[in-house]
Parts: sequence; C-alpha cells; structure tokens
Amino acid sequence: MAQAPLAVPAVFCAVGSWAEQHEQIPPGSHLLTTRAGRWATVQVGRWGRSVTEVADELGCDWHTVNRAAIAFGQAPIDDDPDRIPTVRALSLDET
Repeated sequence: MAQAPLAVPAVFCAVGSWAEQHEQIPPGSHLLTTRAGRWATVQVGRWGRSVTEVADELGCDWHTVNRAAIAFGQAPIDDDPDRIPTVRALSLDET
C-alpha cells in the first residue's frame, strides 16, 4: 500500500545545535545566574540559613544551591585562609 504524501514538507536545519554564553550565567551545572548564586551564597554563608531553606525559597534543588555556595564561597576563603580558624574538634549528633 502506498503512503500518502506529507501535507507539509519536512525542513531540516544544517546546524545540529547551538549555544550562547552570557556573562551573568555561570558555566557548568550551576543553573543559577551569577546574581542568584552570589545571593544564595550570602544567605548560607553570612546569615547561616540552611541550603535546603534557600533552595526552597528559590524553587530549586538542594544541589543547585550547594554548588553555587561552594563555587562563590571558595574564592574568599582561598584569598584569606586565616579567615577561618583551625578546627580543633568536630562533633556529630546521634541522628
């Protein structure tokens, strides 16, 4: 049995994919703009909010906020290693 011809011809693009870069969107898998990532880092680092709480407020996943806090929070620590004193004891709760 013969197939009926397509009503609309298929159009194919010569370019298979494309990408754009913008200075406010960080590379990799951060998934937050630079502004949002820095804001989340301040919330976690300076104000002591939990990563979960900030992720809930932004409507994103815990890993997204944690990656941003590590990425944006590491530079100040590297610039001034004496900013954080040496850990002398570490305790864990029972849960």
